[in-house]
Amino acid sequence: MSDFNQGISIIVPTYKGEKYILKLLDSLKNQTLDKNLFDALFIINGERDNSESIIKRFKSENTDLNIEIMESQKGVSNARNLALDTIDREYCIFIDVDDYISYNYLEELYKHRKSNRIVLGNFFNVDLEGNLSKTYFSDTLLENNGLFHLYDFDVNPLLITTNKLVPTIYANKVRFNPNLYNGVDLDYFFKLYSKFDFEFYIVDNEREAIYYRVLVPGSISRQDMSFQFNVVDRLKVMKSLDNTYRKSKDKEKIFKLLDFIVNVGQKNFIVRYIEKHPEDYFKALYEIESYHIENFDYLRFFKCLDSLDVNTQDNIKDINNYIYNLYKKENTFKKENQNLKKELDFKNKLLKTRPYRLAASLRKMAMKLRGRQ
Repeated sequence: MSDFNQGISIIVPTYKGEKYILKLLDSLKNQTLDKNLFDALFIINGERDNSESIIKRFKSENTDLNIEIMESQKGVSNARNLALDTIDREYCIFIDVDDYISYNYLEELYKHRKSNRIVLGNFFNVDLEGNLSKTYFSDTLLENNGLFHLYDFDVNPLLITTNKLVPTIYANKVRFNPNLYNGVDLDYFFKLYSKFDFEFYIVDNEREAIYYRVLVPGSISRQDMSFQFNVVDRLKVMKSLDNTYRKSKDKEKIFKLLDFIVNVGQKNFIVRYIEKHPEDYFKALYEIESYHIENFDYLRFFKCLDSLDVNTQDNIKDINNYIYNLYKKENTFKKENQNLKKELDFKNKLLKTRPYRLAASLRKMAMKLRGRQ
């Protein structure tokens, strides 16, 4: 890693962070790591607020800190990608603008650096009143410490963008997908792990090297349930992962991770939506099929929905109305639109299928639509 300077580059995409950014800046100021061993790059992206002014004022008052400001195109992925093109330190860390880190965080992670190693600290949620709570993977980090390899423990902490010291030589070989709005972290780190082999080190929780994720209402990670967020955005992530897997040179190594992300994590977003909105059951099924995701496990998906009764009168009525509207479309476009014809054929067949046979039938129809039979 001789082409890089010693130390850590901190990457902070900055969008409407004026309410929270001072907390992050103060946490950087209070770091025990030598100030010459880290710098912070703030990338303004999207609509501006007073964040840039706050950063500039803080920089002028703390000249011992290495702080730079850049501007990128709108979007967190564009901001991170610009930073990856710019940074010149051996290691990098992503921090969200509304989060902050413990005073010893950088030093503790940096102690355990290695050229092929990703180092993780502890991770807690904190609300706007300062109350701490565990996230779904906090216990994994609290109960484990030391050296691990992929699949040695719950992989969830490995799939978020933050709370990692990553060797820059590998981090800047992969890019965040600006076409994804949600699940960007999953997509990026799946690509990273499919291209390179890493060992992982979790800092002992007694060292209290903590990443604090502030629970901000309306943030990407705390969106309300919707068809777009729970179904469409998840399918876009799955499709991108599918494409990465197809190009992977070591499919055996990476399949378990792919299966976990697609058929556990992302699938559950869809299942939760259908359970709350059974009237969109049929709409969700077609949306899934339209993405042609090779590694989507239909059998496990339908098993999760065993308790959902789609044969109620109301649901049949909803489905019939949906089909009726499609027939109206068909009369308008006639048979010129082949995609619409496939959609109608698919739905007509699906309506004749009993719920307990949906999984096998859907798979069979999917293969026919793709010309596999």
